[in-house]
Amino acid sequence: ERMGNAGLPRPKGRLVWFHGASVGEVMSVQPLIKAWKTHHPHWHVLLTSGTITSAEMVERRYGDSLIHQFIPLDQPQWVGRFLNHWQPDQAIWIESEIWPNLVALVRKRAIPMAMVNARLSPTSIKRWRWAKYGKISDAIFGSFDYIWVQDPKHVPHFIALGAKNCAYAGNLKAVCDPINFDPKMKSMLEKSLQGRPIWLAASTHEGEEARLIAVHQKLLEGIPNLLMILVPRHPERSQKIQAILEKSRLRFVARSLEKTPRASDQVYLVDNMGEMGLFYALSPIVFMAGSLLSAGGHNPVEPAQANCALLWGPDMKNTRILAETLEQAGCAWRCHNDNVLIENLNRLLHDQQQTAAMQKCARHWAKTQGDPTGDILHALAPLGSEAPRQTKTNRKNENSV
Repeated sequence: ERMGNAGLPRPKGRLVWFHGASVGEVMSVQPLIKAWKTHHPHWHVLLTSGTITSAEMVERRYGDSLIHQFIPLDQPQWVGRFLNHWQPDQAIWIESEIWPNLVALVRKRAIPMAMVNARLSPTSIKRWRWAKYGKISDAIFGSFDYIWVQDPKHVPHFIALGAKNCAYAGNLKAVCDPINFDPKMKSMLEKSLQGRPIWLAASTHEGEEARLIAVHQKLLEGIPNLLMILVPRHPERSQKIQAILEKSRLRFVARSLEKTPRASDQVYLVDNMGEMGLFYALSPIVFMAGSLLSAGGHNPVEPAQANCALLWGPDMKNTRILAETLEQAGCAWRCHNDNVLIENLNRLLHDQQQTAAMQKCARHWAKTQGDPTGDILHALAPLGSEAPRQTKTNRKNENSV
């Protein structure tokens, strides 16, 4: 599939194509796909991504309600093969993954294009500004019929880089459906924990586990029965994390080997996919990882929907507006270093009223977010007619793109 060879036949009729790089993007576009299927029930939906973990997530979240394929690598012949087979009537990019050949060939075929929840990191802005001198950015960003940003501060950046129609409608991440979980499994885990205090380190990256384990060791000095639930962003790193835990001499159990933590365990390593909703529901206090180093943090909406008191490190640039809004509302605290994290975790673990107040705030915030999908669908509607587009299957000179 990465070479443009389709893994499935194209269904007859109209087809809209959504593309997101990985797990975060394919999850954030869920409300838009849901709304699209409601407003256009006869359209087929193709969702592409570039990672195995995202493909597994799509299978769990969407089932057979859409088609998933891996995005072809940005080689003209492979992209052409992909487009020849799927012949999308509309293309919608999610967030920030932009491949020049892919964009150019989609525009060459006059397929309407839009970008939703768009964002640019400071590094990307600098790189695209450099590309603007060669008119590359004008050609890329000017190819999109509409661009909706997830941060209003990004509007002038996209316009400066060549975008024609760019606006802020809201953040799709704020209106995603809550993550499902098995209530029977939650009850079983609660029974095995017997009321122990717990905190969750969610979606950790390499370099963060050692620091968070050290934080937990300090917390154990005052709360000996405290359990840390550690959920790495990439479960395949389990063996490396287990080596760090063994070196720390903390007692731990991996979920891939045991179903529940024992009374003597100090860390519960959740090294499998698809159960984050369960552990958000189980943990009143959640630290959103990816924020201690330079990964930019992860989506805080899901734990907010699960009524969690939220903490994160200094770097939440990937969801800056959401993070700042949650902080201002009193649902979350930013921890600028490990000592502040220890201090804040101790405060929440010892003060149940403070934790409950933050949980209530998060629940209220999650229920009062505006939904931008209506505005986006309204603008997208004129881009395609009701008659299927006629796309030739043989394209010449596309290798020169």
